[in-house]
Amino acid sequence: MRKKMYRYMAPLLMSAAVVLGGCGASSASEDDRPLRSQQESSREEETSATEDTQAQDTEAKDAQAQDTETKDAQAQNADTQNPEALDPEKEAAENTSETGEQAANDQEEGKETDLTVSGISFETVDIYGNAVTQDILAQADITVVNLWATYCGPCINEMPELAEWCEEMPDNVQIIGVVSDIGGVSDAYYIGQARTIVENTGADVYPHLILTRGGLLDLVIDAYAVPTTYFLDSNGVEITEPVVGAYVDGYKKIVNEYVNSLE
Repeated sequence: MRKKMYRYMAPLLMSAAVVLGGCGASSASEDDRPLRSQQESSREEETSATEDTQAQDTEAKDAQAQDTETKDAQAQNADTQNPEALDPEKEAAENTSETGEQAANDQEEGKETDLTVSGISFETVDIYGNAVTQDILAQADITVVNLWATYCGPCINEMPELAEWCEEMPDNVQIIGVVSDIGGVSDAYYIGQARTIVENTGADVYPHLILTRGGLLDLVIDAYAVPTTYFLDSNGVEITEPVVGAYVDGYKKIVNEYVNSLE
């Protein structure tokens, strides 16, 4: 009975021995080595990459910290050299003080300042060579300034009516003409032309000025046509928009409204 069992068990035991301790176990172990090696290599690469990233982060932080320290040192150095340079209120106060001192010095020296500007200022001559300044404006509450040219038909045509109106004006109203095409006080030809026109039209009852550089030119610089008529108060300040074109009735209306407003 035992012999029979041994015959049957022997092959099984041999098979078990082969499975447990033979080529099968050895082959399985050898097949696992490449996988373990690959896994270990991946872990090493991951560890190396992590260490490199950490090193780069550390270098960046160190560089940022060094840059901050440099800027702080520069700012501290600037404050030490000029501690008042970063105080805007103090700087504004100093600028205001300097402006006030300059204005006071100008007043003491008799200079004009730009703190108050009123009206126009000019010096010129009329077509007969008489000197005229802005003081002429102070002679009336309102001055009608008629800009005209020797070549302008409408300008010449309205002159007789302007001359008649001039004779009727109240004492606080006056009119002056400004000849736009006379090329300076030495322009004898056009001065002669202007004299002939005003004398022939009867407009020699009020002065006609030569247009020169200065406040008078500034007044009419934007005129794009003649005649153009301006209305100034006694300080030389415009009281309304100028009238472009020959329109004596319109001039009279503006003057009458202004004079009535003064009463």
